[in-house]
Parts: sequence; C-alpha cells; structure tokens
Amino acid sequence: TNNDRVNKHIIAAGGISTVGKKFVVITASMSGRYSIPLLFNKPRGLIGMITVAPVGTTKFSKEQYEKVDIPICIVYGEEDRKLGEESKQNLVQVPNHKLVMIPHGQ
Repeated sequence: TNNDRVNKHIIAAGGISTVGKKFVVITASMSGRYSIPLLFNKPRGLIGMITVAPVGTTKFSKEQYEKVDIPICIVYGEEDRKLGEESKQNLVQVPNHKLVMIPHGQ
C-alpha cells in the first residue's frame, strides 16, 4: 500500500516507523501542504492533529472538513491577520476541534 511505501522511505531516511502505532501529527506553516491532506486520507494510527497556521487549508471544502473524524487543536496568534486567521476559519469546520489563541501572537 501507499502507507507501507511511505513508511519504508521514512525508515530508510533515518525516521521512525508508525506501523502499528498511534500518533498525532504536529504541523506548522508550510508543512500544512503535506499534513492537511492527511485529514481526508487518514493513515492508519493517526489519532489527532495539532495545527499552527498551516498552509493548504483553502484547498478543501467545508463539507470535507465536517467529515473529519479525529480531534484537532488549532493554534493561532491573537494578532494573526492572514495565514493564521485563514487556516483557523477553515479548520473550525472540523467537528472535534479546540482553539488555542496565543495572546499577542502573530
């Protein structure tokens, strides 16, 4: 499967396999390009996601976000005006989400 190929690549690069394990993805900024799609094509073992103003959230619809079945934590800065605010507005459509605002953060 695709997950098996990805795991083999990660291990070959010195990473840790997630096969048979539960894990949470932490994503910030540009890594959202790779991690946000995991919400919709969930690998085995993914049990949650912590996001910090990730890119790529506009590529998916409200209806897609509403179907996400894992909890997510949305971290954003109180003074975010662009990416943080944009990603927050998209990600709050996930039914099981928690917002964490960083005072004076941008």
